[in-house]
Amino acid sequence: MSMLTPPTGQELYDPLSQNVWRVVLALVICIMIIFKVGRQVRATLKTVRAKNHWIKWQTEELQEDLTYCHPRWPQEARAIQNKIKIINKLKIFIAEDAWFYYDWIALIVMIATLALHIAYYKVDANDDIRFAYTRIRSIASLVVSLRLLKDLRSFPGIGTLIIILGQTSDDFINWAFLFFLIFIPFSASFWIIFGGPSLKPVLHYDKPASLLYSVFRMAVGDDFNLEGLVAAEPDMARILTVMYVTAE
Repeated sequence: MSMLTPPTGQELYDPLSQNVWRVVLALVICIMIIFKVGRQVRATLKTVRAKNHWIKWQTEELQEDLTYCHPRWPQEARAIQNKIKIINKLKIFIAEDAWFYYDWIALIVMIATLALHIAYYKVDANDDIRFAYTRIRSIASLVVSLRLLKDLRSFPGIGTLIIILGQTSDDFINWAFLFFLIFIPFSASFWIIFGGPSLKPVLHYDKPASLLYSVFRMAVGDDFNLEGLVAAEPDMARILTVMYVTAE
């Protein structure tokens, strides 16, 4: 449905006789969103209640242990009291599965898309709403598609791959941090030598957005206008390029 959006909002459902399928599909989507929100809210409340119950149970157990502490060894009582404080400071809601948070993100994006869909239909010929609607619709398509990976975990083969990718997500974040740790200072160096304010601006390096894209292309081995860099500053071009490619 997101790929069949007409140029104007009124054409979504008018005339009704030719767009009955849109109405039916929109109702199905609304029902699915309501069902998903209800199920997610119930799951969230269940997690919060379980966590509160565990905190209460642990606190009561430790309070009971305090009654058996001997005055001769006060460090034992202090250790139990510190443990009680740590337990009471725990966050009420912590999901063990990261997909739980992703489900909320997907639902929020879907609700925003539905709201803009209604606004796009009601407020016709509004470029701002159309601009926002098309962007959020594009993002929603990606978010909902990635959400399907959660349901594919139970299948052999692809499910194993998805689980492995989930387990290596921390390593990917560490790698991304290291990449940007190298990417940002080298981008600044290229901007100083070849950017817009430099003495010899180079094509694709004279604007911040195009420079960042060119530096990223350099990291993946794509064309990054090496000839222009060498023509502007032969020595610095070679030094920065070799250092950056080697570091990446």
